[in-house]
Amino acid sequence: MADIPEQTSSQGEETTSAQTLTAYRLGDTTGWKIEPPPRAREWMDHTPRKAAYWCLPITMANQAGWVVRLPGTVVATWNGKIAPDAVKLEFPGKTNRLKGLASTNFGGGIVSFALPWVFKPADGTGLWVRGEPNSYTPDCVPLEGIVETDWAPFPFTMNYRIVKRNTQVYFPEGMAICLLAPVKMDLFEATAPSMVNITEEPELMEEIKRHGEKRKMQTGQLKDEEGMRDSKGNMKPVLDYYKGETPQGGVHAKHRKAFEIQPFDPAS
Repeated sequence: MADIPEQTSSQGEETTSAQTLTAYRLGDTTGWKIEPPPRAREWMDHTPRKAAYWCLPITMANQAGWVVRLPGTVVATWNGKIAPDAVKLEFPGKTNRLKGLASTNFGGGIVSFALPWVFKPADGTGLWVRGEPNSYTPDCVPLEGIVETDWAPFPFTMNYRIVKRNTQVYFPEGMAICLLAPVKMDLFEATAPSMVNITEEPELMEEIKRHGEKRKMQTGQLKDEEGMRDSKGNMKPVLDYYKGETPQGGVHAKHRKAFEIQPFDPAS
């Protein structure tokens, strides 16, 4: 088995103030689930030596929020026309709780899933509603949206656009139909971007150079240094970022390796 780095939460001493996110049921939510998302992805399991798990930005994104899982299966077929009725929806199974909650009102090959909750986070916080990160559904793409849920007393839909005509697209029962990620609504406009030549920061330039040399050794562009291979002769991954190690040899105090996402209480 590949040597996959252990992933545990690691935070600095500073803590952020508590935030709230309440899901108000609009009716029967039997079969629906809202839960912290898994770190793993099937395609990541099949990468050589499971190397995809060495990429901390990917595994962190996999866990950042809550996934909503479908209570039934929907099969959608689009004939390529733009009218709302150009998509045919089928609901296999004797009991399917998605009837009436899956629709094609937009047209243009778009399938919409109405979530049976109204969400209310803290003031100034919205929800970034998107497809499950680093996952995919064949022949369609998730459409992302940012919803001002702090003031809006409205439910919203998760939408997918079918991109291949006359092809059945499956949204299976239990699928993570979307991920809900809180976002501060003033963050984007409050951020002041700038561009600086790297030569103006010689220390940072030297750190980048050191990391680049390690990466070149890993890819075989430079002669191997002692300790760059494991006992089987395989090149070791450069895990400085994963471990939070700085070029000076220390560990950044606020480095994270995972999110500890709290479940909804009581469970939906």
